[in-house]
Amino acid sequence: MAAVRTRHGVGMAWRAGRTALVAAGLLALAACDEALSQDQIMRTLAGNSIEGKTADDETYWVYFTDKGDIFMLVENGFTDSGRWRATDDGKYCRTWRQVQAGIEACFGIKKSGRTLEFERDKTALSVKLIEGNPQQLPRRDMQRRAP
Repeated sequence: MAAVRTRHGVGMAWRAGRTALVAAGLLALAACDEALSQDQIMRTLAGNSIEGKTADDETYWVYFTDKGDIFMLVENGFTDSGRWRATDDGKYCRTWRQVQAGIEACFGIKKSGRTLEFERDKTALSVKLIEGNPQQLPRRDMQRRAP
């Protein structure tokens, strides 16, 4: 965009154009942050992993199989396994064997690039989506299936 000399000085057109580009970019980002549908959740998670941080600032990984199994590994050595599913109304639900005493919890998911945001009860948790299973979960010492 070329600078234009106006009675307000050089650059007014440039600033207006830049503002329009920033606004368009924010609109595009907002479009990416819409809640995922059941099908989008399945396609996003199945066969892939996430990486996040615990409340104690330890890295953890979760691998989602296409058959509904989930496997967790925390850098301190803690492991868990369970089941996951996507509901008709676009929620991700998971049940761990140990975490939260095996009680199912459901979350909405928003996606922006490689970042997933899990939302529940006005609280959000951001994690990084990782293609495949780089942590090679489950490991031999982990249960393969939750009840």
